[in-house]
Amino acid sequence: PKLYIYMKDINTKKILIILGERFAIYRANENVNKNKILEQVGISRPTLLRFEQGKGISLISFIKLSRSVNKICFFKGLTAKNPLKQSRSFNAQKDSEILSDIGFFIYVERISAHIKLKELAENAGISTPTLNRLEKGHEGVSLETYIKCLKAIGKADKLLEF
Repeated sequence: PKLYIYMKDINTKKILIILGERFAIYRANENVNKNKILEQVGISRPTLLRFEQGKGISLISFIKLSRSVNKICFFKGLTAKNPLKQSRSFNAQKDSEILSDIGFFIYVERISAHIKLKELAENAGISTPTLNRLEKGHEGVSLETYIKCLKAIGKADKLLEF
């Protein structure tokens, strides 16, 4: 409970800064240079620099960057398996599958808490269609939107495990 209160006090921009700083440390510890990441992940140099500076990127880019520094398992606590979909081991999943599982996690948490889509969207400060896209695992959702939703459902503390 105390951590939840603490996380509610940390704004979304501060969480982005923490994630970007930690990624830069992981990249340095893994001796992975920026050019190798750009080649491996398929994102632009400005996107990588924005993230390391604590600025917004897409959620799918965050997943790809996490995989590049061997931190993809970080998402295990932030995903839920849809029983209607075929399941593979976490490390074998494609980035789009992880994105889908992340969206399903938000959906399951929302339904379990008896929160309507519109209510969660309002609490997170995003539009209902944006939340709908996140829950369905669409690639165009931003990391910032994801953080806002995690904060609104009281799960943002898991982001500090990155």
